[in-house]
Amino acid sequence: MIRVLYVYMTLPIGGAEELMLTVAKNIDRSKYEPVICCIGALGKIGEEIRALGIDIVSWGHTTRGFDLAACLSLYRLIREKHIDLVHSHLYHAGLYSRIAAWYAGVPAITTEHNVYAKFKLKRRIYNWLLSWKTARIVAVSDLVRDYVIQRDWVSPQKVTTIRNGLDLSKWANAPSRQEARERLSIPPKAFVLGSIGRLETQKGHRFLIDAVARLRGEIPELKAFIVGDGTLRDSLAERIRRRGAQDAIFLTGARRDLSDFIHAFDIFVLPSRWEGLPIAALEAMASRLPVIATPVGGVVELIEEGKNGLLVPPKDVDALVNAIRKLYDNEPLRTALATGGHETVQEKFSADAMLAGLDALYQEVLFLSHPR
Repeated sequence: MIRVLYVYMTLPIGGAEELMLTVAKNIDRSKYEPVICCIGALGKIGEEIRALGIDIVSWGHTTRGFDLAACLSLYRLIREKHIDLVHSHLYHAGLYSRIAAWYAGVPAITTEHNVYAKFKLKRRIYNWLLSWKTARIVAVSDLVRDYVIQRDWVSPQKVTTIRNGLDLSKWANAPSRQEARERLSIPPKAFVLGSIGRLETQKGHRFLIDAVARLRGEIPELKAFIVGDGTLRDSLAERIRRRGAQDAIFLTGARRDLSDFIHAFDIFVLPSRWEGLPIAALEAMASRLPVIATPVGGVVELIEEGKNGLLVPPKDVDALVNAIRKLYDNEPLRTALATGGHETVQEKFSADAMLAGLDALYQEVLFLSHPR
């Protein structure tokens, strides 16, 4: 039995965190015993993982600057739990866990989920230095892989692409559109746009707000639900108020009844300014929902224009308005894109494919660390 320590800062509701839940539920327990660590707070998804009976620890560290205590705590955990392999996600967890694994003599893997608009020299230097002691870096898309290699001066041989995958079984008993709308008190005749993601600059929600505000007069039954929470909640609420669109655009906060929302939507919109490989878009496509997105990061590996979705330039409200109008006026196109999206996820982005990639990587890394 191989003991794998998965490290996050915290496990709130989010795409990278949803992946951990998928791995926890579906990893081959005849080969792997997962141990999960939240350096900070446990988070909502962390609570769901704990409810599965999986070994998960949370320390409540609040990191400011470099947190030596987090490194020491991880080092002790690796030794106490007899960990064979460490797999971290996102920057700070990757920083502390790779240092701890290095000192414990255990191979480390870290996953890069995103490309970033801001250049941070300190992070670039840390990532470059730690790459020498990192067994592999996982990128969730080929574009993320290229970004990591160029940004952090990492050897291409160190970086491998394993695309995000969905547990398709969780969508097997999906509610009907009518049932979902009844549960969410959404009018049955409304034309509903939806977006799911953290309320941060990256996700570009302000462009969706502006597009909906412009289309309200043209599509009187238009409604938009933005599902998620984050630091921009107050400013987005103020933007909605300034546009006079409080009766059409709704900020729901973070929710776990995402299946109801997705099945209540007519169109899913992801107006991101940058991305890795967005889980929310995968979930929408798996649910046969037509998607409008921006061609950033791994989105271009997911959506083919006119076949399984529509692509609009980031920050371009005019293009977003035209795409929404195009789908509103063309129900057969909505159906065709929804079917194409569903087929794409089934063929290329299943949890089984992701877990097979992780299994092969773990076996390779462990063999190279302890060759027989």
